[in-house]
Amino acid sequence: MDEPLLPYAAVILKLLRGVVYADDNSWETLLTYQQAVRQYVAGIGLVLHVDETDGYAYLTHPEAGDDEATSDTGAAPLPRRVRRPPDQAVGAGEGGEHRARNLALDRLAIPGTGVR
Repeated sequence: MDEPLLPYAAVILKLLRGVVYADDNSWETLLTYQQAVRQYVAGIGLVLHVDETDGYAYLTHPEAGDDEATSDTGAAPLPRRVRRPPDQAVGAGEGGEHRARNLALDRLAIPGTGVR
């Protein structure tokens, strides 16, 4: 490989795997290169969320469509990093609550926690 690695490459790889916490050795690198990391992941259709107060960061898909994010370039829609399983049938009376809970969890979309 002839091109040098980006100084924040390890942070991006860790974010693609899941949440990065303040006690991780990459946290300071993330804070230093936060704007560059944000631009890089935006280029691949993801959004960086950093909570410096609570000390964690994670990636999500932008709010577009149910299963696929759209590209501004007119290219084919981007697939999600993690596929969502189809909704499972629930008992009578639980449907609305179940769907509302799933929608709330989808909004969180914290990678690596089992939350979809």
